[in-house]
Amino acid sequence: MDIHGKPIEERIEWLFGLADRHSAIFRSPEAWLTRERYLAEHPTAIAVLKCMDGRINIPVATNTPVGLLMPFRNLGGIFDLGWPHLGEVLAHHVQRVVNAGRHVVFLVTYHYSQGDPRRGCAGFQYDTAAAIAHTYEIRRQVEHIFGTDHSTVYPLVCGFETDEDALVIHGTAGDRLDLSTLTSTDRATLELRLAALLP
Repeated sequence: MDIHGKPIEERIEWLFGLADRHSAIFRSPEAWLTRERYLAEHPTAIAVLKCMDGRINIPVATNTPVGLLMPFRNLGGIFDLGWPHLGEVLAHHVQRVVNAGRHVVFLVTYHYSQGDPRRGCAGFQYDTAAAIAHTYEIRRQVEHIFGTDHSTVYPLVCGFETDEDALVIHGTAGDRLDLSTLTSTDRATLELRLAALLP
């Protein structure tokens, strides 16, 4: 469904409907058991630092069950881990996850539109390069606070292309992997591509 091309009233109704569906799913006993089983099987918690723009819905884009990703939102995805309350909240989240014997991946995100820069992030005045530079600064802050060996906390810079709801994963050497370009046959090599991108 191309929700981005619909009139604003339809988009608002779609968003309310999505929230209602997610709420009903999240509260169901089966969903709770599924989340608990998933969390028991997967040792890594995922937190997402993202823009508060309603189009940035990582669980929908990745088909991830609701409730598994911990979102942290701010206008433009503009964060500074030196902000007292934010620093406390993130440190508490990491401590809680680590106390449970798990690791944390922080998806440090920015968003943009390939079709029209004005559908990008208003928080950065639609300047994607500035948004990317900021995500790398957040990554450096996460590493400063939680360490650079990434054995417990891993900050992963990701772009979110809002026209296609696609993730673009940034590697440690500046390379990128646009997941929207992968075909079904590329799935067999995805693990190798990610290992090369994120050594």
